Amino acid sequence: MTVVKMITIGESEVGKTSLLVRFFENRTYLGITSIGVDFKIKHVERIINGADTLVKVQVWDTAGQEKFRSIIPRAFRDIQKPTENPAPMGIIICYDVTDRRSYNEAVGHWIEQADACCALNAVTCLVGNKIDLDDQRAVSQKEVQALAQEIGIQHVFETSAKTGANVEDMFNQIVDAVLKRQEEEAANAPDEESFGGRAKPLPPISSPAKPLPWWRICGRRRTELIQVVECT
Repeated sequence: MTVVKMITIGESEVGKTSLLVRFFENRTYLGITSIGVDFKIKHVERIINGADTLVKVQVWDTAGQEKFRSIIPRAFRDIQKPTENPAPMGIIICYDVTDRRSYNEAVGHWIEQADACCALNAVTCLVGNKIDLDDQRAVSQKEVQALAQEIGIQHVFETSAKTGANVEDMFNQIVDAVLKRQEEEAANAPDEESFGGRAKPLPPISSPAKPLPWWRICGRRRTELIQVVECT
């Protein structure tokens, strides 16, 4: 079965878990702030090569509090196995449209975290949540789109986990973008016959501008809370 992996990152209380609960369970989340790392699975139908295909979507939901930030690199590492040639994944960087500080952290710390820990083939997007509170808006969509264009992020969304506005469409578009990147990499994979019947392994994908490769940054063991929820 085709698998698409994603991770949500961002400040605490911007609605990361609420977005997942809305997409996976189609309900409003009334629980407490996330602790550690949560993990959810859902099967969705998408079109691959012109045919309806069942896709397994796996999402790691991370806590945004300062005390849990140290375990997030480990989550990135788990998602990107095998580390020698990680498959494309989706990175959802969330902020609250009514909270300017959460946006500043999203385009500062959290983008830096993603750049440090993910391979270059990842699909990164910015998601502004809580548009149901538009009268309290502190971050304009025009501002976010301008910055995203400047730094090379192609996917920008605004959602409301409370009302469900744009949530399913956002997740489906990210799934499709990851699937497209997977297809592109498969099409460009080396021919096994060119290497004596064996596929030549590709080098790890990393940016030369980074001071440390992500597998060194993510190398420490951390204790984390993982809850698995599977939806059909």
